[in-house]
Amino acid sequence: MSKATDADVFDKRVVNRLIQNGTITEADYKKHLKGLPDRAKDALPLEARLEETDLSTYLTGKDKEKD
Repeated sequence: MSKATDADVFDKRVVNRLIQNGTITEADYKKHLKGLPDRAKDALPLEARLEETDLSTYLTGKDKEKD
């Protein structure tokens, strides 16, 4: 089996399980997060438009008008 990398150990989808089973500590995780670079300046604006569909009705909570 290959050696786990930081990306594997600190993956936000599994980190809580790894803390609970003792693979890493919460302090390790917090230290890792503090060491990450601030990438906010690299973010780009995102514009999205939601078409009138059953999904848009579900997401907005608005009932479709009945004909």
